[in-house]
Amino acid sequence: MNRGGASAKEVLTLIKKVKGQVFRKTGVKLELELKLVGQA
Repeated sequence: MNRGGASAKEVLTLIKKVKGQVFRKTGVKLELELKLVGQA
């Protein structure tokens, strides 16, 4: 849950950044296990 005032776009950007960094460093492709509701 976002309680810090970040926008949906900012949260999605962070998710993409983390997934990319994990893949580059480990070769592991993370999958989103959350259900996204609404629009970014």
